[in-house]
Amino acid sequence: MWWFIFICVINVKTFGVLASNSSVKASESICSLKQFQCTNGKCIPRMWVCDLERDCEDNSDEEIEECKKGQ
Repeated sequence: MWWFIFICVINVKTFGVLASNSSVKASESICSLKQFQCTNGKCIPRMWVCDLERDCEDNSDEEIEECKKGQ
C-alpha cells in the first residue's frame, strides 16, 4: 500500500498540485536513503530538496545548509 501512496504523491507533485494531507503520520515515518526527512518527520524524495519549492510544510527542505551554498 505504501508504494501506491508514494506513486500518487509523485503524480500530484509532477502535475504541480500540492497534496494537503498525508496518510502517514510524521512520527511513524522512516525515510529511505533516497528520501529527505523534513523536520516534522515527513519523507520527500531527495530530488525535491533545494528545488525552490516548499515540499515540507515547515520549509526544512529549502533551509538546509546545502541549499544556502548554491545561492
